[in-house]
Amino acid sequence: MKPLRISVLTISDSVASGDRADTSGAAIVDWARTHSYEIAEHATVSDRNERIVAALLKSADTDAVDVVLTTGGT
Repeated sequence: MKPLRISVLTISDSVASGDRADTSGAAIVDWARTHSYEIAEHATVSDRNERIVAALLKSADTDAVDVVLTTGGT
């Protein structure tokens, strides 16, 4: 059986600008790996609707991702 392929999207202005570390995204990645899930991608976008939508569509429109998990935002 193939492992579940996960995309992690952190939505945060401060993380996207490099002002803060992506601790919640890193925690999800760590959790996924302890459950033997595959991290297909781990991305960060600023808290802007058009960027969030574009990132979600990109992840959802590929056969390389089974689940998209989001974190962050205001």
